Amino acid sequence: MLCLSALSALTSPEQLWRWVERAENDPPATGRSLGLLVCLDCRATVRGVQAAHLRCPRCHAALHERKPHSLALTAVLVASAAVLYIPANLLLS
Repeated sequence: MLCLSALSALTSPEQLWRWVERAENDPPATGRSLGLLVCLDCRATVRGVQAAHLRCPRCHAALHERKPHSLALTAVLVASAAVLYIPANLLLS
């Protein structure tokens, strides 16, 4: 709230609404939209090229656009949290 008050004191309301509209219309840049790949071993970010198997120039590990098996890992973690939630709340302290 304090930041909003400071912004409104420094700028006009019309200028604030223009900034909001501009932010809504321009989606944020992502690694995929910029063509970037990441090495999960050394955390190097590399500009992607069209090839079947890309390797990191620093450590020669495989490059990935997204973390492999991230959705399966998330599903397993959610399921295990749901299973452990009940016993954790039934234990008497």
